Amino acid sequence: MKRGKIIFCTAIVVLMLIIIGLIYYNSFPYADTDDGYIKAVEDSLRNDMPGLPEEAQVQVLASQKQDNLLYLFFSADTDDNLHGIIQMERSILGTYRYLEADYAAFPYTEGGYYTSFAVLPGATEAYQIFYVIGADLSENSKIRSFRLDCAYTLERNPEQELHTSYTLPADSIQQLLILSEERLQMAMELQDVSHVDIEDIRCLDADGEDITDQYLDPGCSVEEPVSGIKSLAERGLYRIYIAFILILGAGCIIGCLRQK
Repeated sequence: MKRGKIIFCTAIVVLMLIIIGLIYYNSFPYADTDDGYIKAVEDSLRNDMPGLPEEAQVQVLASQKQDNLLYLFFSADTDDNLHGIIQMERSILGTYRYLEADYAAFPYTEGGYYTSFAVLPGATEAYQIFYVIGADLSENSKIRSFRLDCAYTLERNPEQELHTSYTLPADSIQQLLILSEERLQMAMELQDVSHVDIEDIRCLDADGEDITDQYLDPGCSVEEPVSGIKSLAERGLYRIYIAFILILGAGCIIGCLRQK
């Protein structure tokens, strides 16, 4: 093999590695730090909500890691008291990228917030639902537990929707609770269930009384809920770029080697 071909092929390989490294690095821009978390929330909100006031202060109330995912429970100092949860993916470098978010007006001074995320496990093609629940409580809160009002269907009769509830101690989710659908079914001792949905979360005092409405914020201007969701195609876009670089580089190398 001519020396020139060796130099050319080596240069192509080095260039491919540099470009792939830059693509991967830039696809996970958020550091695993408090500042990185705040930056992720701010970028998510400002990309999906162009009208978000510049002076709006964002606060990460809690964070929790689940396998290679990170969940951030946050609030924003807006007229509608915005709260939400962001799902992020960790890279091999320990940095993160934004996957999906759910946020909405939160017309309470205290209480619980919940949402659900669909995660595609690597071993199967089925989606697994995780319910992520966060609580925004003061130190002297009267809230002692949260009641999850749920709807479910049975495998033998999927058309009929049934209702039940499940109570969680407030101190168990003062930060974040990640509850799989399977775990929720087991906790409620439900059998032969095809699907469970959390419909609402209510605040209970020490006597089990519903005190949710006591925490309604009269100064909160509630508008239509907003949310930001990235599609599965967009989630894997960096992989497409990397595959394109690999194919292009391989084509250049093969073309060079075929030349006489």
